[in-house]
Amino acid sequence: MSGALTEGEFAELRKGFLAEKSRAERRLAQLDTELAAAEPAREKDGLLRKARELLKLETLPRELAVALIEKLEIGERNPDSGEQEVRVYWRF
Repeated sequence: MSGALTEGEFAELRKGFLAEKSRAERRLAQLDTELAAAEPAREKDGLLRKARELLKLETLPRELAVALIEKLEIGERNPDSGEQEVRVYWRF
């Protein structure tokens, strides 16, 4: 025996390697999808944890406002009552 593979043995090994490569690529794609789905949840958890720490403050630091608030809409002031409608759009 010379230690060389026959053409048939090579073809069988190649077939096995290609099948394993295909399984690995599918698993990698699945893990990428799972990681992408989990990332926003981790960011949200981090924001909430940070918010709880900072809620002890009497004023809202700019950093916390930027992290938690997507946008603010401020309506026109009512000339009779002086009231204004303020809408807060949160990031979570």
